[in-house]
This record gives sequence, C-alpha cells and structure tokens, in this order.
Amino acid sequence: MATLLSQLIDGREGSQLIVLEDSVAHSGRALLRCITTELAYRLDQVHIFNFDTSPDVFINTIDTKVKNKLQCHDGWTNPLQWNLNSTNYRHNSLDISTSEDVFMRNVKKCNRDDSKRVCVVVDSLSPVLLRKSPTYVFNGLHRLINTNDLGFEVCLVVCLVHKDVHDESALCALEHLASTILTVSSYMSIMPLNEAPLGICNIVHKRRTGKVFKKKEGYSVDRDYRLITFPEETKQSVIKMEPPDQGDPTANLTFNLTLRESEKQARSEVVLPYTLSAKRKANELNPGGRIYYEPDEADDFDDEDPDDDLDI
Repeated sequence: MATLLSQLIDGREGSQLIVLEDSVAHSGRALLRCITTELAYRLDQVHIFNFDTSPDVFINTIDTKVKNKLQCHDGWTNPLQWNLNSTNYRHNSLDISTSEDVFMRNVKKCNRDDSKRVCVVVDSLSPVLLRKSPTYVFNGLHRLINTNDLGFEVCLVVCLVHKDVHDESALCALEHLASTILTVSSYMSIMPLNEAPLGICNIVHKRRTGKVFKKKEGYSVDRDYRLITFPEETKQSVIKMEPPDQGDPTANLTFNLTLRESEKQARSEVVLPYTLSAKRKANELNPGGRIYYEPDEADDFDDEDPDDDLDI
C-alpha cells in the first residue's frame, strides 16, 4: 500500500501548496530534491527559486534526463543588488529589494511557450520572510496558486522553510495558506536506508472537500535522491501509570482534624435529640393501651357507692 507521502509526491494525491518545514536538527533539503526530481519527470517545467543554496549546487544532484526542464532563479548570488558587478548569466538573477512580486514576475518572464503545466520550488522561503513582511510573501504565493489567466497552469508550489528561525504567528499564517504541511525530524538508526527511515515526516494534508489527514511516516533518500517511504507504524506502546504518592493533607495543620479514641467513645454515647431512647421507643411502639388517672384534691370518691354524686 502506497504511503501518503509518496502519493503527494507522484501526484496521486492533489495539493496546491506544500510547505516543507525543517530545523537545524534535521534538514529537509534532501526531501526537497526528491520532490523536485519527481516533478520534473511528470510536468513540463520546474521553476526553482534558490535563496539558500547556489543554483548549480542544487541542480547538480538532479537527473540529467530532466535538467532541461529546470529553470533556476538565482536569489543566492546577489538578491539585494548590493554588488553591481555580480551578474549570473547562466540563471535568472533575482532582485528582492523591490516591492514587485518576486515569484509571479519571474515565472511569467522565464516560462517557455511550450510549457503548459509548471510548478514552483522555493529553496528556501526563510530568507525572503526575514527580509520581507509575511503579508508580502503570502500574497505572492496566493496569487501564484490562484491565478488562471497566465497562459499556463501552476500545478504545485513547494516551499522549504526553516521553522526554528520564524515566530509562531508567521508559521501559523503560512500553514493556514498551505494545503499540505510536511514537518521533518531526525530518526536515529544504524540500519541501512532501505530497512529503516532516515527521518520522520509528520503530514497534515487538507483536501478540497474539507477532509484533513494527519499521518506520521518514515522516509529515506538514497544516493540518487530517490525516495524510500515507510508506512505509519500501528503499534502502540502501553505505559502503566502509577498513581502519584499523595501525602497526608492533615500532617502540617495548626489545628487538629482527627479524634482520639476517648473522644470517639464520648461522641458515640451522645443521644441526639431526634433519636429515640430504648425506653421511649418501647413505650411508643407498644401496641397495647393504658389509661392513667390522677384524682384531684376536691374529689370525694366513695368506693361503696360509686353513684353517690348523681342526683337520682
């Protein structure tokens, strides 16, 4: 079964903007070269904006069969036009010191007439984000993936960004714009590349239908910059959590919350006002009846003639 990462790279899973996030602990440039090679095989032209590395160094590892499809835009040699005598005649030189859209302007300028399906690869977006406002950069990317009147189709934009040199707000805005976020991290292993991954790729892929996929897959890159993917592991480690040791909460109080045995005994002997004593309970619950009569002092009772007080 094909992994989600391989489906995104070979085009079986559609995406408009892929953001590849790496850090100083693990570089994502090897994976970016794999993506670039695969895009060159299936599209008409690949525009590569080089800001972190020299264009010659970047395309030196690309297969010679597809090098004629690569159009490099040099933002490495003299991006701010400080050196007036430095001009790269082999590649299109970039000038990011102006307010013009550096991406759309140069793609339209250098795109071949016979190239109808093209893609854009940015290595990397971090130097531009550090020199330009995020609004400027994100508007340029948005126009690149949403403009339909260019005479050609921009099928995909892939941007490498170093997440450890930007603040959280800029990264959140970029991830909101992207349809796929690939976050790579290192994987410590001494196994061969085809048996264990070189790195781990956390994937967040948003389809146009609104469904979001989140996966964690392994990947390796061989010497020819061909991608080897490893499916998501399904094994889950079970960790038994021991309850924390909770001490006695009444240990260090200034007053006493506990009772001694004598106090407990005295408490148990107290008769509460709403309870019945054994004697009262026996009298009130006895089914028989009794009449108690106490004669007054004025009563003159004659035992021999009980009716003496009657006037008959």
